[in-house]
Amino acid sequence: MTPLRAIDPVGCGCTECLTGEYRPLDRATADEIVALLTGKLANNLHSGTTLALTVTTEVTSPYQRPGSAPAATTVTAVTVRCEQLRRDLPAWCLPLLPTTI
Repeated sequence: MTPLRAIDPVGCGCTECLTGEYRPLDRATADEIVALLTGKLANNLHSGTTLALTVTTEVTSPYQRPGSAPAATTVTAVTVRCEQLRRDLPAWCLPLLPTTI
């Protein structure tokens, strides 16, 4: 089995995608998208392609007195969108993601 090396644009059907060396973004798993965003897989997406990340948090201790520590929050969801594609990523991946890509 050929190891995955890169993520290609949505709908790509190049030879490398057919052999499994690359994977089109619309067929990539959540873990493969995390690997793309963290630089473990090469980014073969077209210049100008936008991946939008949405992070949903939940306040776990909403009642705070003035002057006390800020309310605690928990990440409940991380979602990536690109064109018509939407993938839910594991919440544990958030600390691994760079602030700029």
